[in-house]
Amino acid sequence: YAKVAHPPVDQSDSSSVLELSLDMVTLMTLEYVLRLCCSSYSQNQLKRLLFPLGCVKKVLEEEEVRKLATQFDLPNKDTKDSQGICLLGKERWKRLYWKLKLAISSVTIGGFGFTLLDNAEACVYPVDPDMAIPAALVFIPVGVLFLLSGLIVNLIQLVFFILVRPFSRNLYRKINKNVVELLWLQLIWLIDWWACIKVNLYADAETLELLGKEHALVLSNHRSDIDWLIGWVMAQRAGCLGSSLAIMKKEAKYLPIIGWSMWFSDYIFLERSWDKDEKTLKAGFKRFEDFPTTFWLALFVEGTRFTHEKLVAAQEYASIRSLPSPRNVLIPRTKGFVSAVSHIRSFVPAIYDCTLTVRNNQPTPTLLRMFSGQSSELNLQLRRHKMSDLPETDDGIAQWCQDLFITKDAQLEKYFTKDVFSDLDVHQINRPIKPLIVVIVWVCLLMYGGFKLLQWLSMVASWEIICLFVIILVIATITMQVLIQSSESHRSTPAKKPLQEQLISA
Repeated sequence: YAKVAHPPVDQSDSSSVLELSLDMVTLMTLEYVLRLCCSSYSQNQLKRLLFPLGCVKKVLEEEEVRKLATQFDLPNKDTKDSQGICLLGKERWKRLYWKLKLAISSVTIGGFGFTLLDNAEACVYPVDPDMAIPAALVFIPVGVLFLLSGLIVNLIQLVFFILVRPFSRNLYRKINKNVVELLWLQLIWLIDWWACIKVNLYADAETLELLGKEHALVLSNHRSDIDWLIGWVMAQRAGCLGSSLAIMKKEAKYLPIIGWSMWFSDYIFLERSWDKDEKTLKAGFKRFEDFPTTFWLALFVEGTRFTHEKLVAAQEYASIRSLPSPRNVLIPRTKGFVSAVSHIRSFVPAIYDCTLTVRNNQPTPTLLRMFSGQSSELNLQLRRHKMSDLPETDDGIAQWCQDLFITKDAQLEKYFTKDVFSDLDVHQINRPIKPLIVVIVWVCLLMYGGFKLLQWLSMVASWEIICLFVIILVIATITMQVLIQSSESHRSTPAKKPLQEQLISA
């Protein structure tokens, strides 16, 4: 990373210097936040990157910008915008900002990718030229694979939902567990085999021994776009991917393929209105009492994914309510958690307390970067709490949840400042062969089906064949775009009343 190092106060006459840094650099200005999420680069490569001077005093801004830009012969040494930030080449910030605003997901300029995270935040990351080709090559083929296989899985789910569920809900659940994994394992393959994302699991021996052998309520912080996928990875390793459940906002069930599969799998979908959601939760928890296989029920009590804007809102709320001000988590919404504990503690013996973060100096994984084959590394701490150890009263349960997130905040702060994540033993999560086999089988089946379809269509006019393929590609592309956008942090919505205690599910 390039950063400007200014002299100490007692050496104010010394010059500022541009230096390399292995740490993430976050620069705040009046209008935006730029996060530099890159690996180490040479000085020549850094000339193509940002030249940040957000911390320079206004009175010295122009002088220092020009001096340092000239010293390092930056391509934009003769150009400076009003905020004192030099951008790639002669690309001014305002022009780049509007490019970001108009971009569907991201743009690439000068070999670096830019993604707008929200109205006041942009993510800057290096685009490896060797990775740009795989991204383009894999996006549409995987989209077609996911679309066609997903529709087949959804159709099978629908048939069993109509023919089996009315007579035996538990038999339907056992069948659905195996059917839905044929779809969800494709996303596990994307993490394990395509992007090769590494997960360092911190847990004690007793917890590892019990994974997959008991019902559990999974409680996690919500920092990245793929937290839910990491949960699926852990569930798959524990043997309960097809019976993993979650409490989600109702819009999720309308997502093509993936949302429909969740609806068929007994996920709980909420309106974000406590008057309606209280009854929905109670009925949903009641359905789980006789669940025939081990299940994990995930609940993101922060209510939305972590962003700088939402953190500021959480800190304002903490100030009003005289609560500890968070720095790395949001304030948990406890109504949903209290309801869950109250209704399921009789048949769910444990809470899995998960703390997840991206490893220092690693890019934050997103679905788009995963399609690009960009790897990353995450740290996941998993602590098991006995449900019987939780307080009996609603207020006590709510306080327990709040205290838990205060502990998470302190743990993450320690990691970001001292690079110490957990005192538990670390375990490597090896990638299984099953997701790869499932993807290969799906590819073979669909290629065979496509070949037979082409044989049949060979008797039809060629323009009709072309139209069919174009329609399939367009639908697959739109489907993948919708799924990727739905996973992006800047598109997640906070509570309608963020300063009030209410239930929000991710």
